[in-house]
Amino acid sequence: MMDELLTEAVEAHGGLSRWREISSLEGRIAVSVAGSTPAAPKVELALMASTHLPLICLEDVRPGGLLCTFGDDEMRLYRKSGELLQWRNRDDLQVGRSRGGALEVEDIFRSSAALWAALNAPFLFTWPGFVTREISASIGNCGPVRRLLVGFPPGLGGDMQVAIVSFDSDGLMRSMRYAAESHGLTPILTATEHAQHDGIVVGKRQFIQAKLSRPDGGVDSLALSLDVKQLRFR
Repeated sequence: MMDELLTEAVEAHGGLSRWREISSLEGRIAVSVAGSTPAAPKVELALMASTHLPLICLEDVRPGGLLCTFGDDEMRLYRKSGELLQWRNRDDLQVGRSRGGALEVEDIFRSSAALWAALNAPFLFTWPGFVTREISASIGNCGPVRRLLVGFPPGLGGDMQVAIVSFDSDGLMRSMRYAAESHGLTPILTATEHAQHDGIVVGKRQFIQAKLSRPDGGVDSLALSLDVKQLRFR
């Protein structure tokens, strides 16, 4: 039996019966460094993802852009010709860059697992093995929020086994904050706007924040702004 808050959230996002009719989603996202000026360049990516399995594919649509797939805690980077360039496991992805500066497409690819979770929540939490419990309310950027403590089943969340998910008064998901893990990755997902696509409500404007340990012992901060558009559920 689902937690009362999770039941209300699922209904607010389109309902479980509608979600069970679909198996995949596709669309486009425009990504920039969070807090950058409106004139700052954005990277546009095509995306395809499963709604039944933790699988997502991101493609840099620019000429010569790369293709990334994420599944089973592995990221693979390809040329559009099909040539495999890199294979990285979860531990590799939790180590930040040794350089800073402009937005790197790999930063976006590194966040693909978090993006998959954001696009599939809160329906994701109804899967077998998830444990949910409403905890004390709080005040968020959108005002008072109700909070759900979510325990992930072994394997699905990697080392990120616990998250606190916040919902506004309409039942829409506003943030998902994972508990800190051994490699220092503490991703925070935030949605400031929502839109309906094929009967499913998702965050139209998403923000992903994380801190990543660098090989030299320092820490990289990762802050991305994602505009979700042209989303289709099938």
